[in-house]
Amino acid sequence: MSDVGILIVDNDMTSQAALRHVLGAEGWRVKIVPQASQARVRGTRPGSAR
Repeated sequence: MSDVGILIVDNDMTSQAALRHVLGAEGWRVKIVPQASQARVRGTRPGSAR
């Protein structure tokens, strides 16, 4: 799973900590941002369809 990660958008600190703990324990790379405007998906740009 080294090249696979999970992006979580959540502004609740308690939820962030719980998700990071559980997913991290399973070996996932976890990135958490509090607002959707801070989330960037590699290889996409705003307004592009997938």
